[in-house]
Amino acid sequence: MSGQFRYVDSQLGARYILAFHANPEALGKRLRDPWSIRRYLGAYRMVSGQPSPVEPNLLVVFNDLLLNLKRDGTPKADEMPRYVGFNIPIANPGTSETGMMHFRNYSGDRCQSPGHYADSVFAPATWEEHIVGNGVGSTVNFRARFEPETGGHVELHLNYSRSLPRLVESDKPEFFVWAAQDPTITRVYQDYGLTELLWLRDNDLQRLHEVEFHAETPELQDIFDGSEQLISVIANPIYTRKVFVPQS
Repeated sequence: MSGQFRYVDSQLGARYILAFHANPEALGKRLRDPWSIRRYLGAYRMVSGQPSPVEPNLLVVFNDLLLNLKRDGTPKADEMPRYVGFNIPIANPGTSETGMMHFRNYSGDRCQSPGHYADSVFAPATWEEHIVGNGVGSTVNFRARFEPETGGHVELHLNYSRSLPRLVESDKPEFFVWAAQDPTITRVYQDYGLTELLWLRDNDLQRLHEVEFHAETPELQDIFDGSEQLISVIANPIYTRKVFVPQS
Protein backbone atom coordinates (compact mmCIF):
# COMPACT_ATOMS: atom_id res chain seq x y z
CA MET A 1 0.00 0.00 0.00
CA SER A 2 2.72 2.49 0.96
CA GLY A 3 4.31 2.13 -2.47
CA GLN A 4 1.16 3.44 -4.14
CA PHE A 5 1.29 6.86 -2.45
CA ARG A 6 3.72 9.66 -1.72
CA TYR A 7 3.61 11.40 1.65
CA VAL A 8 3.24 15.19 1.21
CA ASP A 9 2.17 16.86 4.47
CA SER A 10 0.45 16.45 7.85
CA GLN A 11 -2.17 18.27 9.90
CA LEU A 12 -3.45 18.47 13.45
CA GLY A 13 -6.67 20.20 14.36
CA ALA A 14 -10.27 20.13 15.54
CA ARG A 15 -13.43 20.16 13.44
CA TYR A 16 -17.20 19.85 13.21
CA ILE A 17 -18.82 17.87 10.41
CA LEU A 18 -22.42 18.47 9.33
CA ALA A 19 -24.02 15.92 7.01
CA PHE A 20 -26.94 17.09 4.87
CA HIS A 21 -29.28 15.77 2.28
CA ALA A 22 -29.43 18.67 -0.18
CA ASN A 23 -30.71 19.29 -3.70
CA PRO A 24 -29.22 16.38 -5.74
CA GLU A 25 -29.55 18.24 -9.04
CA ALA A 26 -27.61 21.20 -7.69
CA LEU A 27 -24.90 18.95 -6.27
CA GLY A 28 -24.69 17.02 -9.53
CA LYS A 29 -23.70 20.22 -11.31
CA ARG A 30 -20.55 20.35 -9.16
CA LEU A 31 -19.39 16.90 -10.28
CA ARG A 32 -17.51 15.96 -13.42
CA ASP A 33 -17.73 12.77 -15.46
CA PRO A 34 -17.64 9.91 -14.71
CA TRP A 35 -18.38 10.60 -11.04
CA SER A 36 -21.82 10.29 -9.48
CA ILE A 37 -23.26 10.89 -6.00
CA ARG A 38 -23.04 7.73 -3.93
CA ARG A 39 -24.93 6.27 -0.99
CA TYR A 40 -23.18 7.45 2.16
CA LEU A 41 -23.92 5.97 5.58
CA GLY A 42 -21.72 8.45 7.44
CA ALA A 43 -22.66 8.65 11.12
CA TYR A 44 -25.23 5.85 10.79
CA ARG A 45 -22.43 3.34 10.54
CA MET A 46 -21.29 4.49 14.00
CA VAL A 47 -24.67 3.65 15.49
CA SER A 48 -26.08 0.63 13.72
CA GLY A 49 -24.52 0.29 10.28
CA GLN A 50 -28.00 0.56 8.81
CA PRO A 51 -29.07 3.04 6.12
CA SER A 52 -31.36 5.92 6.97
CA PRO A 53 -34.60 6.73 5.13
CA VAL A 54 -32.78 9.90 4.02
CA GLU A 55 -29.11 9.53 3.04
CA PRO A 56 -26.65 12.43 3.33
CA ASN A 57 -25.16 13.64 0.06
CA LEU A 58 -23.22 16.67 1.32
CA LEU A 59 -20.64 17.14 4.10
CA VAL A 60 -19.87 20.62 5.42
CA VAL A 61 -16.69 20.69 7.52
CA PHE A 62 -15.75 23.51 9.90
CA ASN A 63 -12.04 23.06 10.50
CA ASP A 64 -9.62 24.67 12.93
CA LEU A 65 -6.12 23.56 11.96
CA LEU A 66 -3.81 23.92 14.94
CA LEU A 67 -0.78 22.83 12.96
CA ASN A 68 -0.24 22.47 9.20
CA LEU A 69 3.15 21.01 8.29
CA LYS A 70 5.16 20.30 5.17
CA ARG A 71 6.66 16.90 4.53
CA ASP A 72 9.89 17.93 6.26
CA GLY A 73 8.01 19.00 9.43
CA THR A 74 8.28 22.76 8.91
CA PRO A 75 5.12 24.94 9.03
CA LYS A 76 3.33 25.75 5.78
CA ALA A 77 2.45 29.32 4.76
CA ASP A 78 -1.12 28.65 5.95
CA GLU A 79 0.19 27.21 9.20
CA MET A 80 -2.96 27.68 11.35
CA PRO A 81 -5.96 28.27 9.04
CA ARG A 82 -9.64 28.12 9.92
CA TYR A 83 -11.95 27.20 7.08
CA VAL A 84 -15.21 25.58 6.04
CA GLY A 85 -15.14 23.05 3.23
CA PHE A 86 -17.91 21.51 1.10
CA ASN A 87 -17.70 17.87 -0.04
CA ILE A 88 -19.92 15.48 -2.01
CA PRO A 89 -19.66 11.67 -1.46
CA ILE A 90 -18.96 10.15 -4.86
CA ALA A 91 -18.35 6.93 -6.73
CA ASN A 92 -16.87 6.09 -10.10
CA PRO A 93 -19.13 3.43 -11.65
CA GLY A 94 -16.39 2.35 -14.03
CA THR A 95 -13.67 1.70 -11.45
CA SER A 96 -15.63 1.26 -8.17
CA GLU A 97 -13.54 4.04 -6.58
CA THR A 98 -15.26 5.96 -3.78
CA GLY A 99 -14.45 9.07 -1.80
CA MET A 100 -15.32 12.77 -1.75
CA MET A 101 -15.45 15.54 -4.33
CA HIS A 102 -14.24 18.81 -2.81
CA PHE A 103 -15.88 21.73 -4.61
CA ARG A 104 -15.55 24.82 -2.40
CA ASN A 105 -13.55 26.12 0.55
CA TYR A 106 -13.96 29.38 2.48
CA SER A 107 -10.81 30.18 4.44
CA GLY A 108 -10.01 32.84 7.00
CA ASP A 109 -6.36 32.71 5.86
CA ARG A 110 -5.62 34.43 2.56
CA CYS A 111 -2.53 32.23 2.21
CA GLN A 112 -4.86 29.26 1.71
CA SER A 113 -6.15 30.56 -1.63
CA PRO A 114 -6.44 28.82 -4.05
CA GLY A 115 -5.62 25.94 -1.70
CA HIS A 116 -5.00 22.24 -2.16
CA TYR A 117 -8.13 21.76 -4.26
CA ALA A 118 -7.89 24.99 -6.29
CA ASP A 119 -11.26 26.16 -4.93
CA SER A 120 -10.48 28.22 -1.81
CA VAL A 121 -11.92 31.73 -1.44
CA PHE A 122 -10.72 34.18 1.21
CA ALA A 123 -13.42 34.64 3.85
CA PRO A 124 -12.65 36.68 6.98
CA ALA A 125 -13.62 34.45 9.90
CA THR A 126 -14.67 34.67 13.52
CA TRP A 127 -14.32 31.52 15.64
CA GLU A 128 -15.41 31.18 19.24
CA GLU A 129 -15.47 28.11 21.50
CA HIS A 130 -16.41 28.25 25.17
CA ILE A 131 -16.10 25.13 27.33
CA VAL A 132 -17.58 24.92 30.82
CA GLY A 133 -16.60 21.97 33.00
CA ASN A 134 -18.90 20.64 35.70
CA GLY A 135 -17.55 17.66 37.59
CA VAL A 136 -16.50 15.16 34.95
CA GLY A 137 -18.85 16.65 32.32
CA SER A 138 -18.43 19.61 29.97
CA THR A 139 -20.75 21.84 27.97
CA VAL A 140 -19.45 23.41 24.75
CA ASN A 141 -20.76 26.56 23.09
CA PHE A 142 -19.36 27.04 19.58
CA ARG A 143 -19.83 29.78 16.99
CA ALA A 144 -18.11 30.34 13.66
CA ARG A 145 -18.84 32.76 10.84
CA PHE A 146 -17.17 33.15 7.46
CA GLU A 147 -17.81 36.10 5.15
CA PRO A 148 -16.45 35.27 1.67
CA GLU A 149 -15.14 38.21 -0.35
CA THR A 150 -17.43 36.95 -3.11
CA GLY A 151 -20.43 37.85 -0.93
CA GLY A 152 -22.74 36.43 1.74
CA HIS A 153 -21.83 34.40 4.81
CA VAL A 154 -21.67 30.88 6.26
CA GLU A 155 -22.15 30.40 9.98
CA LEU A 156 -22.67 27.69 12.58
CA HIS A 157 -23.75 27.75 16.22
CA LEU A 158 -23.68 24.64 18.41
CA ASN A 159 -24.34 24.05 22.08
CA TYR A 160 -23.79 20.51 23.33
CA SER A 161 -22.73 18.27 26.20
CA ARG A 162 -19.52 16.36 25.67
CA SER A 163 -19.65 12.59 25.76
CA LEU A 164 -17.06 9.83 25.93
CA PRO A 165 -15.44 10.01 22.48
CA ARG A 166 -14.45 7.13 20.26
CA LEU A 167 -10.88 6.73 19.10
CA VAL A 168 -10.89 6.31 15.33
CA GLU A 169 -7.64 5.36 13.64
CA SER A 170 -6.52 4.26 10.22
CA ASP A 171 -3.37 2.23 9.60
CA LYS A 172 -3.03 3.27 5.96
CA PRO A 173 -3.98 6.06 3.53
CA GLU A 174 -7.50 5.19 2.44
CA PHE A 175 -9.79 8.26 2.38
CA PHE A 176 -9.72 9.72 -1.15
CA VAL A 177 -10.71 13.30 -1.97
CA TRP A 178 -10.76 14.64 -5.52
CA ALA A 179 -10.89 18.27 -6.65
CA ALA A 180 -13.96 19.34 -8.59
CA GLN A 181 -11.96 22.18 -10.20
CA ASP A 182 -8.99 20.13 -11.40
CA PRO A 183 -9.15 16.43 -12.36
CA THR A 184 -5.39 16.04 -11.74
CA ILE A 185 -5.72 16.76 -8.00
CA THR A 186 -6.21 13.80 -5.64
CA ARG A 187 -5.35 13.72 -1.94
CA VAL A 188 -5.51 10.62 0.24
CA TYR A 189 -5.87 10.87 4.03
CA GLN A 190 -4.84 8.65 6.92
CA ASP A 191 -6.62 9.88 10.06
CA TYR A 192 -6.23 9.31 13.78
CA GLY A 193 -8.33 11.10 16.37
CA LEU A 194 -11.34 11.42 18.65
CA THR A 195 -14.92 11.37 17.36
CA GLU A 196 -18.16 12.36 19.08
CA LEU A 197 -21.54 11.82 17.47
CA LEU A 198 -23.52 14.83 18.70
CA TRP A 199 -26.79 14.39 16.83
CA LEU A 200 -28.37 11.93 14.44
CA ARG A 201 -31.68 12.38 12.68
CA ASP A 202 -34.39 9.97 13.86
CA ASN A 203 -32.18 8.79 16.73
CA ASP A 204 -32.64 9.55 20.43
CA LEU A 205 -29.44 11.45 21.15
CA GLN A 206 -29.59 14.09 23.88
CA ARG A 207 -26.16 15.70 23.55
CA LEU A 208 -26.92 18.54 21.15
CA HIS A 209 -29.00 21.29 22.76
CA GLU A 210 -28.81 23.91 20.01
CA VAL A 211 -27.80 23.89 16.36
CA GLU A 212 -28.11 26.73 13.88
CA PHE A 213 -26.55 26.73 10.43
CA HIS A 214 -26.77 29.26 7.62
CA ALA A 215 -25.13 29.16 4.19
CA GLU A 216 -26.19 32.35 2.49
CA THR A 217 -23.78 32.95 -0.36
CA PRO A 218 -24.75 33.56 -4.01
CA GLU A 219 -23.01 30.45 -5.32
CA LEU A 220 -24.62 28.08 -2.78
CA GLN A 221 -28.22 29.25 -3.13
CA ASP A 222 -29.20 26.34 -5.38
CA ILE A 223 -27.84 23.81 -2.84
CA PHE A 224 -29.29 25.43 0.27
CA ASP A 225 -32.67 26.27 -1.24
CA GLY A 226 -34.75 25.48 1.85
CA SER A 227 -35.25 21.81 1.01
CA GLU A 228 -31.99 20.64 2.62
CA GLN A 229 -32.21 18.36 5.65
CA LEU A 230 -29.61 18.09 8.40
CA ILE A 231 -28.80 14.40 8.93
CA SER A 232 -26.04 14.33 11.54
CA VAL A 233 -23.55 16.44 13.48
CA ILE A 234 -20.13 15.08 14.45
CA ALA A 235 -17.32 16.64 16.49
CA ASN A 236 -13.64 15.79 16.25
CA PRO A 237 -12.26 17.57 19.36
CA ILE A 238 -8.78 16.57 18.22
CA TYR A 239 -7.51 14.73 15.16
CA THR A 240 -4.29 14.31 13.23
CA ARG A 241 -3.82 13.18 9.67
CA LYS A 242 -1.11 12.27 7.23
CA VAL A 243 -1.71 13.37 3.66
CA PHE A 244 -0.61 11.47 0.58
CA VAL A 245 -0.93 11.74 -3.19
CA PRO A 246 -0.96 8.85 -5.66
CA GLN A 247 2.50 8.02 -6.97
CA SER A 248 1.30 8.19 -10.57
